[in-house]
Amino acid sequence: MQPPKSFAGRQIAVTGGCSGIGLAVTRTLVALGATVYVADISPRIPDELKGHGNVHITLLCDITDRIACQSFLASIPGRLDGLVNSAGTARWEGRVGTDEVFHRTMDINVTGTWNMATEALARMSTQKEIEASGIVSGSIRSVGKGSIVNVGSGASLRGVSGLAAYTASKHAVLGLTRSWARDFPQMRVNLVAPGATETPLVAATLVGAPVGDPSVDVGVAQVASIPKGRMAYATDIADAIVFFLSDESSFITGQCLPVNGGMV
Repeated sequence: MQPPKSFAGRQIAVTGGCSGIGLAVTRTLVALGATVYVADISPRIPDELKGHGNVHITLLCDITDRIACQSFLASIPGRLDGLVNSAGTARWEGRVGTDEVFHRTMDINVTGTWNMATEALARMSTQKEIEASGIVSGSIRSVGKGSIVNVGSGASLRGVSGLAAYTASKHAVLGLTRSWARDFPQMRVNLVAPGATETPLVAATLVGAPVGDPSVDVGVAQVASIPKGRMAYATDIADAIVFFLSDESSFITGQCLPVNGGMV
């Protein structure tokens, strides 16, 4: 009998898999026996993924380009068991952001998620539904045709001062998740909403904020208010994402799971 959450024989696609949360997801899935296909805009493979036979990486993959998304998914042979939409962007906007930042944020966070997920949903729709044995002897799980996990944010659920475009984009990703879950009941489509997380993207966002910017005060206050007393590690978020990909979540779809150390 395989242990719970074994991904032996499963194939999962991960966008943004060369850094941050996406990298943590990739490493976790590989440790659980999955074959992982990574799409990333990065021009280089991170050291942590070099030499892994079960990791296949497409570099310089722009998720805002539908043809690039089609080509990436077409490179995955056989069954596509899951997709993690982890690629995203954020930057301090201030009280009045620029059109450039707004359009770029929406393009990556929303259009990129739309492109990759709609391509994956079309492919998964042609696949057979599968069943797997449950933990209790004799029990069966209907795993379905595949699982998609979108990475949202605490900003999917509330407004964030100084991050209007980012907040709008993450609200949109939650809306897509809930609609797709209804439109494609043979698949599972869920969203993980991380709170403040230690990633290169967060570090770059903080560095890019000017001294005295009110958004910095908001960010500092947010971290200080986390009951757990720290930001999340990328692996904390990866654990939640892997749960949604696993057989253990076989009857969960259209849901948003905040992973934020207790913030309400």
